[in-house]
Amino acid sequence: MYPQPVALALDYRDIPQLIDEIGSAVTHCRFERTDPETDEVVLVKILKVLLKIMQIDAGCLLSDEIVYDMVQTAFKMSIQHHLSGVSNRHSTSAVCQLNITLCSAPSQVS
Repeated sequence: MYPQPVALALDYRDIPQLIDEIGSAVTHCRFERTDPETDEVVLVKILKVLLKIMQIDAGCLLSDEIVYDMVQTAFKMSIQHHLSGVSNRHSTSAVCQLNITLCSAPSQVS
């Protein structure tokens, strides 16, 4: 059973920093390798979180540095030779989806 969600009182001015911290935590997380199959499941979940962070409405608030780190993390996963074919295809797809999301986002340049 999952815990019930808790409503947080956030100041909307904190959201850019919060979303950056989430992106940074995911891109910089480390885990101890144990079983190759389990490790691949963790890597796929990391990719899913990276993609979801970019796709949510608040994703447009991510700093350029964090976006770069997210794409770089996904790319590094996609070129790892020890991954199975399924994980490799998933990571390659994630890189493509991240780039599509970036290119389809409205320009923030004024």
